[in-house]
Parts: sequence; C-alpha cells; structure tokens
Amino acid sequence: MSSGPSHRTPPASPAQKLHENQLQNAFAAFDTAGDGWIPATKLRHVLTALNLPNDRAAVTELQAELDRHRTGRIEYPMYLRVLRSCLAARNPADELRSLFAMFDVTGAGRISVRDLERVASELDEAIPAAELQEMVDMADRDGDGLVDLDDFTLVMRKVGLL
Repeated sequence: MSSGPSHRTPPASPAQKLHENQLQNAFAAFDTAGDGWIPATKLRHVLTALNLPNDRAAVTELQAELDRHRTGRIEYPMYLRVLRSCLAARNPADELRSLFAMFDVTGAGRISVRDLERVASELDEAIPAAELQEMVDMADRDGDGLVDLDDFTLVMRKVGLL
C-alpha cells in the first residue's frame, strides 16, 4: 500500500457545477444528433449562449484552437477543456449579471414569478407556481414581489454560488 499523498480531485464548487451545466446545455443545444460534436460554424451561437465574447476575432481564435485539424467539427472533450477555462476566466460580477439576465427574460432589471415560470417551461421543469412564488418571496427584500440584482446577489452568496 502506498503511503503517498492522495491524488483525488477535490469536489466541484457550486459555481463549477453551474459552469459544467452551462457548458453541457450549450453544447447539447447544437449537438442535435447527440453524437458528441457540433459544427464549427455554430461556435458563435454557443459563445452567445454562454455570454462569452462572440466577435469575429474571438470566434476565429477559438475555432483555431477547437478545430485544430480543420475538420469543421468541434468535439465535446476539446470543447469542454477550452471553454471551461474561458468561463473560469470571467469576472465574477459579469458572471452574476449574466446569470441574472438568464432569469430576467424581459430585460426589466427584475425577476418576476412569470419570468421564473417561463424559464422553467423552457427547461421542461414542472415547478408549481406556489413554489416559484415562494422563491421570489424569499429573495425579495423590499416586498415589491420582484427580485432585483441586489436580491439575486444575496441569494447567490447564501447558496454558495459566489
């Protein structure tokens, strides 16, 4: 038996788990056949979904790294490795605003129960309206029935995502 140090990977933080989920969902949205690759031409759309820079220079640079053999295909393992580091390099404040924007579907700067219902529906999650209302009520500090960015930030800190 070895008495050396353990080489176990530390457990992923909630933020890392969130990144993994975002990466998987963005890839799956464009891997319509489910065969582990996406067309390189869809990279701009993936970057948009992940709220990463998607200008021509960023897309060209990432395409060169992700499709080194110029097959026109981006394989999932390479995608995961490269974009994992892109997400990790984002500014936490930008990350929080990006996450908030995913729920603030109307762009009003506040999240309502209706916004949560819409997001749950898009994710095919059947969450009772009363449960969504409870989520808003727990986060809403000023009692207006809406969750603003400050409320959202406090909740994310409480659950360990910040």
